[in-house]
Amino acid sequence: MNSCTIYRNDKRYIIIAAYYDPAGCFALSFPVYFLSISASNEELYTSISNAIRATKSTKYEDLDVKSFLKAIKVPSLKKLYQDYTTCLIMDTGTEIKIERYIFDGKYRESDGTQTYDKSLLSSHELVNNVISALDYGDNNQWIVNCFHKTFLTQENAI
Repeated sequence: MNSCTIYRNDKRYIIIAAYYDPAGCFALSFPVYFLSISASNEELYTSISNAIRATKSTKYEDLDVKSFLKAIKVPSLKKLYQDYTTCLIMDTGTEIKIERYIFDGKYRESDGTQTYDKSLLSSHELVNNVISALDYGDNNQWIVNCFHKTFLTQENAI
């Protein structure tokens, strides 16, 4: 599985390659991309694509927390989680999954996953779905969208 993690605050995006470990974990490593919040959809898509493409390699530099924070220019994990919204984008080959994370002041946890058929998802739609996942003011809509997608997927399976 190829993936990347995106962090966003009101000034910038940080996009970092997330290498999938067979044990079920993601190791964050290079490349790291920094984009202004005013970056175009094309710039955002290119950075996401490049980060995901980089994870096709099985060789990566496993960053410890200190090196990771230095690479993304943030002083601590708590500051990162407080100041940025986060999502993980996973490319399974046939599907794109976007998993959003929230921070409750003490812990970071998943806030839901949306799954899209890769063959039907345009670059424009991918970027819009990522922006929606990272949108500060759209928490309830994200949860509703996850519920509807899960419900519709279950309904279609019957």
